[in-house]
Amino acid sequence: MDIEKLELEKLSEIIISTTSLYNYAQIVNQTAQWNANVTFYNGLTANQTAIIANQSLCGDANLANQSTLLDICYRANVTANRAAGLKQYYYTEIEKPANSGNHTFAKAYGATVIVEDIIIEAVGAQTSDLVCLELSSGNASLISYFDATEGAQANLDVNGKQISWTDAQRISTTSWFTINLSGTGATNVDLYLDIGYRATSNNGYLYGDLP
Repeated sequence: MDIEKLELEKLSEIIISTTSLYNYAQIVNQTAQWNANVTFYNGLTANQTAIIANQSLCGDANLANQSTLLDICYRANVTANRAAGLKQYYYTEIEKPANSGNHTFAKAYGATVIVEDIIIEAVGAQTSDLVCLELSSGNASLISYFDATEGAQANLDVNGKQISWTDAQRISTTSWFTINLSGTGATNVDLYLDIGYRATSNNGYLYGDLP
């Protein structure tokens, strides 16, 4: 009986040992599988990060290319619109004190221009502080468009009233336009100024606002 008991105990120990080894092997396999899954996931994450980075680079490149194309198109349009002999227009709004005197603004850039017409329009009834305005251009304001009589406040005292000039004057790239505001007070005038002109060679234009 003792021998049988010993054999049974040994058999039980063997079974328990075998079960433990099996369980340990299972744990080792599960750990290996987990590590493999983690490695695979990390690889996917790295690939996704690389794909996102490439997409970002492609997006930046596309934006840069689009910006370059837009810039080229804009410059081409500007150059075409400034072709020699093509009618162009300069526009500004004059909002300065009625007694503030001379203001130098637009000049020719790129090429001499031929001024053909000028319009000054009242935006609302102009202040009675304004006595008159004068518009001229060239060195020492030698070219006169509106004198004190033509630019009198009475000619601009109602909204939409206009004074105009039509002729032809050559304006070089060293010549500026000047408006002289004469008045008895500092209330602002409000006037639209439009100048129609043509460049004598490509890329000539008028530019500059009242300071």
